[in-house]
Amino acid sequence: MNYFFSVNNDDYVSELTIPKFKNKSLPSSKINLYSLETNQGKWILNEVITDQDKEFFYLTSDLSNNKIYFISESKNFKFNKSNLELIDNFTDTEPAFRSNLLIKNQEGGFSSYQSEYPYEMTLRKGNILSSLETLLNKKSDKNYIIFKNIFFKPINEKFFGYLIDYESNIILDKFELKTNFTNIVKIKKEYINKNIFFFSYGYLGIPIFLNEMESNISLEHTHPLQLYIKGKEGFAKASELKNHFVEIIKKNENL
Repeated sequence: MNYFFSVNNDDYVSELTIPKFKNKSLPSSKINLYSLETNQGKWILNEVITDQDKEFFYLTSDLSNNKIYFISESKNFKFNKSNLELIDNFTDTEPAFRSNLLIKNQEGGFSSYQSEYPYEMTLRKGNILSSLETLLNKKSDKNYIIFKNIFFKPINEKFFGYLIDYESNIILDKFELKTNFTNIVKIKKEYINKNIFFFSYGYLGIPIFLNEMESNISLEHTHPLQLYIKGKEGFAKASELKNHFVEIIKKNENL
């Protein structure tokens, strides 16, 4: 099962297009669209009424950094206010079931990202490590990291993201993030080089990199670190590297 999300702040708004069909099947007339958000320690569920046709749902309003969305073929699913649970397997496909997340600025520039947040990822804590130089650009007018976290418990808990210089083992910047939220962080140009990495401490999420130049937007995400390491040792090497960054944080923060 996959969840879908949006991005909105003073600079950017988004539109979300969700298919009613799988990779190898015709659209389902039974598909319904729902939103979830946290409120006072509970998940609040609502059916979403929006523009649609035979093949897609089109969400262009009532999008929020607090909300997540999912689709289901049944209206009779069990819903737990205390925990996200596996509701529907319609989006369990190979290749992965995608939605289209379009992000645009006030000048009309836009870019799209094939987005989904896997249910299995909501059940785990951990750390995300991503290089800044890979997808951001010093020549751009603006650079952002959009970090979406979805956690199965209906909480908005504070945690931190860091910009860390791997070569000098120092923390260059620290910013507050929030669970079950689309966090948007502006990145200074001087931090975009091969030695500096983004590191989320304590919670997983999807880092999406946005850079804007002359009102044009480039949008992309990174894959899990182990996918960039060849061979059977990918997971072990990724874990070793993340542990190194944890030690840098503990040393600098006196944890």
